[in-house]
Amino acid sequence: MTAPPARRAILCPLEFEARALRKARLADPVRVCGPGEAAVENAVREVVQELAPAKLILAGLAGGLQPDIQSGQAHWITRVVAAKGDLIADSPAEQMVDGLSICTVQAPAETPEAKQAIHLASGADLVDMESQRFVEVCEELGVPWAILRGVSDQSSEPLPPGTIDLVDAKGRPRKVRTLAFLARNPWRIPGLMKLAGRSSRAMKQVAAELSLNSDQ
Repeated sequence: MTAPPARRAILCPLEFEARALRKARLADPVRVCGPGEAAVENAVREVVQELAPAKLILAGLAGGLQPDIQSGQAHWITRVVAAKGDLIADSPAEQMVDGLSICTVQAPAETPEAKQAIHLASGADLVDMESQRFVEVCEELGVPWAILRGVSDQSSEPLPPGTIDLVDAKGRPRKVRTLAFLARNPWRIPGLMKLAGRSSRAMKQVAAELSLNSDQ
């Protein structure tokens, strides 16, 4: 028997993000795509072919660029822009949004200085590594889309260098590599613990938004 089409489906770049949403007992199918544009493109094509969702949502963490945006918050995205501020896509008119924009980069913005440079060049409020390709592929396939991002690090908060290397291409934690990294760099432990705490708070807000707006 063929499964009925999903009303909406959710993609998360990281297993940590997906686990937080599953813990919230959302009714929606939640898939992990892995970090980066190539990974999200492959996942969009697979999910659309397999589930034929009425809407596809990219949900997970992002960095803050606009100084007023605080870590631990969650935001629906209005606009996706390129690195120099060119418009990639506006969100569908019926979507519940709070007016923020997001820019996609190839590698994490680890320092406040890097975030400031991206903000000045793009005018974006948030930064991630997936949104641009996500919307491009959704629009190519004719699938309505939405983006919901929790802020793991605000503009003034650095990311511990090398954090992206602690997950694999499928978004899963590299446990052995993480232990080796911490053994070599014990001074990084406080920063990673703070990041983990902020990320957990942000993902709780993401889950709450998805539950509150279950008709989106």
